[in-house]
Amino acid sequence: MVPQVANIKAVSVALLALHLLAYLPGTFAARCKTATVGSPSAICTDIANAAKINVDQLVQYNPGLNCDELQVGQKLCITAGNLASPGPRMNPDVSRIRLARAISEPAVKTWGEIADDGCQPGGKRKWWARLWSIPDGMDWRQACFSTPIVIRGKTYKQPNECDNQGFLGGEIGVWFVDDIVRSDPGTFKEYKRLDGVFSWNNTSESVNRSGGKRYDDGLLNPLEDLSLLSQSDFTTLQHPQFPRYSVRIKKSSTFCDPTVQSYTGYIDIEARHLFFYFFESRSNPDKDDVIFWTNGGPGGSSALGLFMELGPCRILEAGGPKFHPESWNSNANIFFIDQPVGVGFSYADFGEEVTNTEEAAKDIAAFVAIFFEHFTKFKGRPFHMAGESYGGRYIPVYASEIYDQNARLVDAGLTPINLVSIMLGNGYTDFATLMPSYYDMACTAASTAPVLSISTCMRMKQALPRCKQWIKESCIDKFDAIGCGAATTFCSQELEEPYFLANRNPYDITRECEGVLTETFCYPMTKHIGEYLSQLSIKEGLGVDPNINFTTVSWKVNAAFSKSMDQFHPTQFYVAALLERGVKALIYVGANDWSCNWIGNQKWTLDLEWSGSYEFRSQELKSWTVGSHVAGLTRSARGLTFVTIDGAGHMVPYDKPRESLELVNRWLSGEPI
Repeated sequence: MVPQVANIKAVSVALLALHLLAYLPGTFAARCKTATVGSPSAICTDIANAAKINVDQLVQYNPGLNCDELQVGQKLCITAGNLASPGPRMNPDVSRIRLARAISEPAVKTWGEIADDGCQPGGKRKWWARLWSIPDGMDWRQACFSTPIVIRGKTYKQPNECDNQGFLGGEIGVWFVDDIVRSDPGTFKEYKRLDGVFSWNNTSESVNRSGGKRYDDGLLNPLEDLSLLSQSDFTTLQHPQFPRYSVRIKKSSTFCDPTVQSYTGYIDIEARHLFFYFFESRSNPDKDDVIFWTNGGPGGSSALGLFMELGPCRILEAGGPKFHPESWNSNANIFFIDQPVGVGFSYADFGEEVTNTEEAAKDIAAFVAIFFEHFTKFKGRPFHMAGESYGGRYIPVYASEIYDQNARLVDAGLTPINLVSIMLGNGYTDFATLMPSYYDMACTAASTAPVLSISTCMRMKQALPRCKQWIKESCIDKFDAIGCGAATTFCSQELEEPYFLANRNPYDITRECEGVLTETFCYPMTKHIGEYLSQLSIKEGLGVDPNINFTTVSWKVNAAFSKSMDQFHPTQFYVAALLERGVKALIYVGANDWSCNWIGNQKWTLDLEWSGSYEFRSQELKSWTVGSHVAGLTRSARGLTFVTIDGAGHMVPYDKPRESLELVNRWLSGEPI
């Protein structure tokens, strides 16, 4: 829900900010202290003597050390290093834990530099660092940016434990047994703590050092019940197929809807972090379908969908959220995701950004796979991807990425995602059909009586042929960035600008715009949503860093997508491809919307080329009802369903909550609309 009109300048808004700690770790490296085990019971003392540390500290900071399992004569190589200069990316080829507490030993100066290591023949090798909680390639400074973070079952908090000298002053700067090396070189015995906090693989050191690694089942501990999650701390999830990704998730049971279990968290993609909310079904969470929801923009936070439209609570006025009886989680488990990075509570560590839908799709697909693989009770559940507005561009691409990803999951012996359908609400799916339809909505009785003057409509009518031809030549037949940009600028000036100059609400032609379009989007409650989510107590409950500013709409993200001309790439071809593969599509449109209206959406569904196109076009529009009243019109065939909702604008669940819930319930159950 972001205005796209030529004469509106991008509003300068506060961009998402991330407070970076003064001292951030790069890598630990130093000379290696060697301790030879005299007896299993004395190992902790032996290590302490070699490294000159307190025995109690060693035991406290090394939960993975199990003295009883060590053998007499076994050598332990203990890293004792200062912080090296920054080199934040983990080596993608190493999967060993190496953490150290800094003492006054010389450290290497740069990331990957050779350091003296007395435990190895020749005394030289490269030093790396690895946390089980952070995937290969991940920025390990993530640990300082979480409040708190759980690393393989142990909780660490910031800021106090991550300041001073990076990890030096905090609990995360642990002493840790860097390697287990037998007195005679060779393959070392598997050494694993019974509680699975830390583990080594039973492969040879030479293989590990050269980049070989194997998947350790202990890394991926499926949780049968989400209620096992902590309400105060994040649990970090990983997946062997997605080494660059991890998911942090926590319980937020008292948030929004106390009648169900709810959760919040982040999808971490190296230095990019996408925020999400997850609510279990009010009906039967152990059996009901799962829905993924995103708002549009690009740059719009899905908090608008959650708190204004279809979520379990609403914020329609000052005073905070109120229970919403017609929430879509009445019969489904549902996600709301702030994406791409920079939207809502999502953020990037160093200004990284995503600039197009295809790039964003990879992040979403990885998140979905990680979630379903960990929370096994949802495995195999019917999964539906839904979006609104620019979601009409996002969702077909995201769903296609998930479908294609399924083949890779199967090859890896993992369970594929049961992708059943996509749902596009007032979607921006094909801009070439939407642009000309602005005249029809404003100047004909397509939904209501014409809302613009005759003289204005005549000018728009005269511009239509040139607009259509120019878009066809420069944007469709042969994409020319300069020509397409010029064509859409002309069409916007002639077909969009007159509507905005009349101070009409672009999301509901029956209303005038309340407030300033670029601030509240004609809906004042969006301001209340932003105020609520900006409260420190709310951020704390959600697990959001207090220094991160909530943004209803990120104009920076909007500008980045516009610069890449993402909006000019039609997405209906993805819909056709999904239909051919058995994935159903629901295209629903509020009849009063002007911006992504029913005329434009109906046109692309009728023009869609796929094996079921003849049957679909042959169907006449017919009424559908809720109770005793007509709710709108519908056409359906071979898995494609088009629906209009009378009396609704751009945000159907906001205007018609009862009808939208009935529509979704019928769709999920497979009933005819």
